[in-house]
Amino acid sequence: MKRKKVILFIITVTLISLFLSSCGKVEIPEGDDFNSRKDVGESSWYKDRRAAFTKEIDDENSVLVLYDAKTEEEIEIEEVSGQLQDIKWSNDGIYLIVHDGTKEPKKTFIVDGRDKYLRDEIMTIGETFWSPDSTKLLVGVEGEQENTIDLGIYFLYGRKVKVIEEGDENIDYLPKSWEDDNMMFYIEKRDGEEETRSVKFDPDTHG
Repeated sequence: MKRKKVILFIITVTLISLFLSSCGKVEIPEGDDFNSRKDVGESSWYKDRRAAFTKEIDDENSVLVLYDAKTEEEIEIEEVSGQLQDIKWSNDGIYLIVHDGTKEPKKTFIVDGRDKYLRDEIMTIGETFWSPDSTKLLVGVEGEQENTIDLGIYFLYGRKVKVIEEGDENIDYLPKSWEDDNMMFYIEKRDGEEETRSVKFDPDTHG
């Protein structure tokens, strides 16, 4: 009789432990891409901790929503709306960017994904790439000369763009990637021809 009671006690404790453990688990949407939501357009996760997605407002426009997997809270960033596309998290998962529109130049929103607010917005051309340390962006921007594209680095904490290659009537520059070893790759477009070039980020030169 005592043995049966001990077994029942062990089973009860085990079931209670499993129940409490399951209550503490975070519910992640299946597939991690919010496919079950008809109002969701593009989505992007930073690991399994937080996500950003575009929520449709009407047929053409959407608003950025930040999702916290731990609290299951969704927060709309109302200032970040339009024809949103191409969400990219920074490497440390603190910031993210998203573009508005397909015409060049386009507005690029820079959002604090941890504290959930719009940090800044800039006009860019082509793709945009995070630096390995998540404090800078490699961007294409309108040049001082009409119809030209410069290559620049946007500094999050200074909220400014420093041009590192100036375009002219014959040459345009577009970002291609920013690698983990701090090599910045970009495209030089000259008279219809394209060539990939690279330069390593140097704080003394580019800072």
